[in-house]
Amino acid sequence: MCDSWEMEKFAYLTMMFGTRNRASHVTCLSRRLYELGGKHTLHVLTDQPNIFNDSRIRVLYASDIRSNRSDTSAHGRRLLLSVERHRTLNKLLLWNMTQFSRIVYMDPDMYLQKVPDRLMHMNLSRSVAAVHGCNGYFNSGFMVLSPGARAFERLLTLIDRRYETACDRSP
Repeated sequence: MCDSWEMEKFAYLTMMFGTRNRASHVTCLSRRLYELGGKHTLHVLTDQPNIFNDSRIRVLYASDIRSNRSDTSAHGRRLLLSVERHRTLNKLLLWNMTQFSRIVYMDPDMYLQKVPDRLMHMNLSRSVAAVHGCNGYFNSGFMVLSPGARAFERLLTLIDRRYETACDRSP
C-alpha cells in the first residue's frame, strides 16, 4: 500500500472545460477506477466549480487556455478558435500541474479494463508517453506525464510559433 505522501504525488487526471455535458463520463471513470482498485485519486481540471458530489473526485479549478493566451500569434489564435483543437490545447495545462510528479491523464470517455497504477512508476525518458497515432502524431486521450514549469513554458512557446499552414494537428 502507498503512503499518503506518495498518494498525493501521483494522480489520475481528466478535464472538462466549458460544458457540463461530460460530467457523467467523469463520474463513470471515477467509479471504474474505484471498482478496479485504483490507489490514486481522480482529479478533474475544470472551469466548472461545484460540479461533482462524488467524494472520490477532486476538482482542480483552472481557467481554460483560451483565456490565458490572448497574446498568441496568428497561428496560435487559429488553433484556439477551433473547438476540437482548443480542447486538445487545454491538455497543455497538465504540464503546469507541478504539485504532482506523475500524472496519468485520461479523457473522460475512457473505459478502463485494468487499473493503470503501474504507470505511475514507469521510467520516462522524456516528460510524456502517449499512444502513437497516425501520420506521426500521438493520440492525447491517454497520456503518462511528468509535469514541469519549464516544459509547460516550452509548449506554450511552440504553439505561439507561426507554421506555414494552420493544420488540425500540430506536432
